[in-house]
Formats: sequence, structure tokens, C-alpha cells
Amino acid sequence: MTTTAPLQRLIDLALVAEASPAQLAALAAQASCDCRELLDQLSLHVARAFADGSLSYEDGDCIMNSIFGTLCASDSPNEQIDLPDLTFEVYLAFDDGECRRSGDGPDVDPIEKYTRPQVLQLLQRFEKTA
Repeated sequence: MTTTAPLQRLIDLALVAEASPAQLAALAAQASCDCRELLDQLSLHVARAFADGSLSYEDGDCIMNSIFGTLCASDSPNEQIDLPDLTFEVYLAFDDGECRRSGDGPDVDPIEKYTRPQVLQLLQRFEKTA
């Protein structure tokens, strides 16, 4: 799975910190796309890499939480970026793996019960429309 240099920089940044809206905009400009398109590229990359086993749940969750934090952190209307639907779906899938639900036994792995099926379903849906 290949990534563009700006996408890889965003992945690397999201693994250690929240990117600022300005950093996100600069990386999108380097990738010759808008921020929403870069976020969807990132989210699709995270979903595919998690599904094929080349990205751990922990790293995928970290990346998606960082991106969500970036989008929610800005108070300036000039820096606000709308959360794309695909990005939000991937974020929610990883968020669902963070803890067990009431009624789940101690042997239930929320990643396998909640996250993986959602990721596989959204990838299947995306591949049908792509």
C-alpha cells in the first residue's frame, strides 16, 4: 500500500500529536487536494491497513483520535474544517473498539466485535462505489 509523502507525514504526525489545522492545510496543499480529501485518504489508508493487518488497532485508534482532535480543537472560523463522512465513520469504528459494552463478557474483544466488522463493512461499501 503506497502513500504520498504528505499523507505519510500526516500519518507520522498523527501518531505523536494532533496536527494543527494550519499543518493539515499545508499538507493538503502539498498533496494538491483540499483538507477533506486528504482526511478521507488518511481514513481510507487507516481502514485498509488495519484490515490487512499492517496497522495495529492501537496505532489506527491513535491516528483517528488525533485527527478528530485536530478538527474539534480550532476555535477560529478561518481554521475550521468540516469532518468528512468517511473520516467520521472510520473514527467511530475505532472509537467503538476502545471499551466493552454492558452485557459484554470479559472474554469479548471489542476490537474484534465492534471495530473490525465496521471497518470491513465500510471498505466493502467504498470498494463498490469506487
